[in-house]
Amino acid sequence: MMSPDLPAGTERPATDVACLVLTDRLGRVLAARRPPHKTLGGLWEFPGGKIDPGESPETALRRELREELALEVGPLKPMTAREHRYPFGTIHLWPLRARWQAEELPDLTLHEHTAVRWVGRHDAGRLGWASADLPVLDEIFG
Repeated sequence: MMSPDLPAGTERPATDVACLVLTDRLGRVLAARRPPHKTLGGLWEFPGGKIDPGESPETALRRELREELALEVGPLKPMTAREHRYPFGTIHLWPLRARWQAEELPDLTLHEHTAVRWVGRHDAGRLGWASADLPVLDEIFG
């Protein structure tokens, strides 16, 4: 069922989204590429997803990581929350940071992404990122 159009001048409610900023021992971050057939297809992002009503950003992120990557992470530390307006709607982005202690990532099951990779300061700038994630990259790499 399609939702009715909103009256002129009315914005759709913002969508709350949690994302993981996972860093490794070398200071690289984990980036994930969106599938081409999805919104923002082919762009790189921090993995995560929508926060359901009643969920905290941390609970939502842990759920999304299990569903999308079969990944469990340790303690999460909140970063600066941000708002970003896309043509299709506004998101409130709740980045949470974790540190990966092992040498390598486990084998990940990619349910929602076509690729994942570690990227450092210089490599990150060469990828096409979802624009909502760019201020998060600036916060990490300055």
